[in-house]
Amino acid sequence: MSSRTGISPPWISVILIALAFGLGWVMGSHPSRSPVPRPNHADATVSRLQIPAGEAVVGFLDMVDGKPSIRTTAGQTVEVSGWAGCADSKSALTRVEVLVDRHVRAEAIISQPRPDVAAAYSRPDFANSGWRSSFSTDDRDAGQHDLTARAMCANSETALLPSFRLDVVK
Repeated sequence: MSSRTGISPPWISVILIALAFGLGWVMGSHPSRSPVPRPNHADATVSRLQIPAGEAVVGFLDMVDGKPSIRTTAGQTVEVSGWAGCADSKSALTRVEVLVDRHVRAEAIISQPRPDVAAAYSRPDFANSGWRSSFSTDDRDAGQHDLTARAMCANSETALLPSFRLDVVK
């Protein structure tokens, strides 16, 4: 897409997030929260992921260029995407908001196809768990900002997704 914001086409983000989470398994970080299943080397099958006990919502922001940070110039439009799903399979995802420094910047378009997530969790209701959004950095000061998303389910469950760093330069 735009080279000025450092955003790659969506299919590159999917590949990069899969690689990054694969590296996370090797390094031992958050294997149960990754959207990509890891092989069970003992029997050469794929382990299915489970939503951690006590979590009502699970999801992630997609990495950009394999990094959990986005660098942009003040005044540019930043595009973000990710996925989210509700632990209760009877409760649909109803809304995703993008937050910068804990303030809502945009509402995401939800129900984007994510068959990888549905397969990883063995949850057909996660087939359209993807979301995407964009927002302007017009009113952001130069420096580092916290970028995250808040996912909401029909049963009123809400959760913040793991955050990224937004670096704005003048």
